[in-house]
Amino acid sequence: VSQPQGIDIDNYNNIYIVDTDIDTGTSCIKKFNSEGTYLGKWGDDRLKYSTGISISPSGYVYVVDTGHYQIIKFSSNGEYITQWGSYGDKQGEFKSPRGVDIDSNGNIYISDRINNAVQKFNSNMECLAIWSEYSSEEGKFKFPAGIDVDSEGNIYVIDTDNNRIQKFDSNGGFVLAWGKYGYGEGEFSSPCGIAIDKKDTIYIADTNNCRIQVFNSNGIYSTMWGGEYGSGTDKFKYPHGLDIDSNGNIYVCDKLNCCIKVFTGTGTFLRQWGNATSFKNPVDIAIDSNDCVYVVDNGGNCIKVFDINGNLIRQWGKFGTFQEQF
Repeated sequence: VSQPQGIDIDNYNNIYIVDTDIDTGTSCIKKFNSEGTYLGKWGDDRLKYSTGISISPSGYVYVVDTGHYQIIKFSSNGEYITQWGSYGDKQGEFKSPRGVDIDSNGNIYISDRINNAVQKFNSNMECLAIWSEYSSEEGKFKFPAGIDVDSEGNIYVIDTDNNRIQKFDSNGGFVLAWGKYGYGEGEFSSPCGIAIDKKDTIYIADTNNCRIQVFNSNGIYSTMWGGEYGSGTDKFKYPHGLDIDSNGNIYVCDKLNCCIKVFTGTGTFLRQWGNATSFKNPVDIAIDSNDCVYVVDNGGNCIKVFDINGNLIRQWGKFGTFQEQF
């Protein structure tokens, strides 16, 4: 069964999809323009159980090749450039690379769940920093997942099993941590999604608490919404991926409600769209520079594109392994 796993958008609003056959592990990258026109695919001869993808400011495509414990760099047209990584727990080695993000200088950050590590590389594959160790102590991790970078180059890591967020400077120096397991303000239960707006406000999908929590860059709690398992406008069933439009509104994949919900940055509900007929398992979302909203419908084997009001613009994909199938 082939399913789309991840999505990113380049500076020209081209869309890159990680597509993985969950039975065989074979993965590939499929590229489309903003109109959904198929532009090509690559990587099925070298990728296995790939999970993450990120496009650098220069247009290079970095893919987390989880099954081979490595990162692979391609040009925007799919030309293989280089790769690095092998199985292990030292610098430049991985055991379960998952999350990937790139800062404005083109440095690459990789979270590794089993090694409980984050590694920083430059575009020449040189490891610049690594911070790791399985622990509940500050600056250490228990199964890190999502990762994002703010406008000043600080790195925020979702430390999933410690139920907290950790912040590091661009050299890997520990800055602060906040959160613990619980249901109160600033507490978490298996957080999985993160997005940072232009003002460096941090939005966290507190998944098992069925809510979104908001913090400033110093980890100070601002507000939350949701917090109850359900189908109302103020409820979620396991929020997952999230992204932010040019107006600062927050778009949330409400996974088991099979819909997208939109809120202001302070949590005022604006609108929602989708149901179990139109979505099967929306897990990831990306918004381009024109505020077109791209949703990865994992269970529906397709990509759907909406305007900011939820009007379907186009969609492509269906079950299969051919050009426009997932």
